[in-house]
Amino acid sequence: MTSCWNRGTSAQEHSVTGSGRVWGTDFRARGHALPDGILRTLISPNAGDWPFGALFSSYKKIMESTKQYPKILSLEGLRGVAALAVVLSHLALQFFPHAAVGGNHPIHSSIDSWLYNSPLRVLYAGFFAVCIFFVMSGYVLSRKFLRTHDNRILIDATAKRYFRLAIPVLTSCIFMVVTASLVQSMEGLGSRLWGASGEALYGAFFFGSNSYNAVIWTMQVEFLGSMILFAFLFVFGRFGYAPLAAVVLCSGMMYLNQLTGYFFAMFIIGIYVDKLTFLIRHWTLSVPVFLFGLYLGAYDGPSNAYRQVAIFANILQFDHGIKLNWPVLFPGLGAILVVAATLAAGPVNSFFSSRVPVWLGKVSFSLYLTHTVVLLVLAAPVAKLLASLGSVQAALIACAVSVVASLGVSVLFYRAVDKPSVTFANWFGRFVVSRFGERVQSPSLIGKAPL
Repeated sequence: MTSCWNRGTSAQEHSVTGSGRVWGTDFRARGHALPDGILRTLISPNAGDWPFGALFSSYKKIMESTKQYPKILSLEGLRGVAALAVVLSHLALQFFPHAAVGGNHPIHSSIDSWLYNSPLRVLYAGFFAVCIFFVMSGYVLSRKFLRTHDNRILIDATAKRYFRLAIPVLTSCIFMVVTASLVQSMEGLGSRLWGASGEALYGAFFFGSNSYNAVIWTMQVEFLGSMILFAFLFVFGRFGYAPLAAVVLCSGMMYLNQLTGYFFAMFIIGIYVDKLTFLIRHWTLSVPVFLFGLYLGAYDGPSNAYRQVAIFANILQFDHGIKLNWPVLFPGLGAILVVAATLAAGPVNSFFSSRVPVWLGKVSFSLYLTHTVVLLVLAAPVAKLLASLGSVQAALIACAVSVVASLGVSVLFYRAVDKPSVTFANWFGRFVVSRFGERVQSPSLIGKAPL
């Protein structure tokens, strides 16, 4: 599960600079937009004569790049739907565990077993949703650089990535600790806040710690995967043999680590997902590819819906010695196909570009980080309160209430935390580019094949 959390800064890179901000003052927000003549003077070639002149120069160049590569609405919508699937997956685990993961978990109704053995399980396949986040991150974080080959874009993205993720993560962990203390006990609140802060600021990003908020394990992948991607682009991004280097890198990471290595590979593969989009650009191809991607995304070996896929994997592994982490590989392949099909023109793109999915995408990171708090407070108590209606009916109502409440909290979190974190991260990225960007300008690209 974004960050993907990349909306705003990392995912679409659509707001690399602020709007009308000069020396910390947002003139446009106050209704006093700078006259074009003054703005041209400030960011002119002689801007170095002004205070922070280098910053204005970088501001202009990055703004021009931003206008050329606006946010991709279909990916925004896909991210939002995927975040909602994560919420549904946790509700399914809580109330309908057999429908979620099968096994020996209790079956509340015949529909539990039917859902688990059906590809419709994709509707609440949280792991698949997380794989989609990772593939999308690879695509959107590399998008602008691949069209400009300007290393300053990598400097900007690298500088702001940590703050873009860490500020909302820290706030969500504090939110979880305070809420849990109010519901349970205030004893030891100070030590828990200290522990949550440490986990949010470095534990989650470097070790995958998630003691205080279960969903932040993905931050390690989002952060380190981004750093690997930026380093790869910096070294190989301007050369024609970059795809070969990507194959070697992905193979090595998948060999060295059978879990995070696969996740990091999804970032690198995301760089090239638009190549697949080109091949399936007509809707008669993109729709079947999208549906097949959904099918692979919900893969679970014991499910009857994937019996033939599991047999195929066993043949490869035991008869041909191809040992791969199939429960991660198949959802990862599905995520690649879904992202590629979403980028292609057609009904899939149109659906995810519509109003509701795009709105979900706007609050997706907030929804992802805060829904666990809402489920802690509401899900079980509401189901218990309505137990007289029957366990299944009570659980369904509790799920509906939890989803609505999670969306409401995510809107507040987006306005109070997520959006300001985007603003700060963008400012920090611009600041770093203004100080160091001119030292790492890309060399001449003459004679070098595009990636």
